[in-house]
Amino acid sequence: IGAGKAELDLSAYKVRKIKLSSGVSDVALRLGDRYSDLRVDIESGVAALAIELPSGVGCELHVEGALNMKEIDGLERVETDLYRTANYSSASKKITIKYEAGLSKLTVIAELFEF
Repeated sequence: IGAGKAELDLSAYKVRKIKLSSGVSDVALRLGDRYSDLRVDIESGVAALAIELPSGVGCELHVEGALNMKEIDGLERVETDLYRTANYSSASKKITIKYEAGLSKLTVIAELFEF
C-alpha cells in the first residue's frame, strides 16, 4: 500500500504468513485463527495501523523504529519493544507480529472478537 486507506479482514482465511508494506497510509488489519502459527511482517513509513486479534489466540509483538505511538490492549510488555498476551506460552494457536516503522501510530486490540 503506497498512500491510501485499507481495511483488510483476513479472519475468514487460512493464512500462514502476511507481509505488509505501507507508506503514508491508514490500515486496519483483522487477523484470524484459522492457522495454528501465523507470522505477520509489517513495514511502514508515516502510517496509522490498527490490528485486531481474535479471542484465545496467543500473540507476540515485536516493535522496532523511532517515534512510534503505541496503544496496545490485551498484551503485556515483556521487554522494551516486546509484548505478549498472557496466554502466549500455553496457546495452541499463535500469531507473531514484527512491526518496523518510522513515524507511526500502532493500535493493537486483543480478544476483540470470537468466531
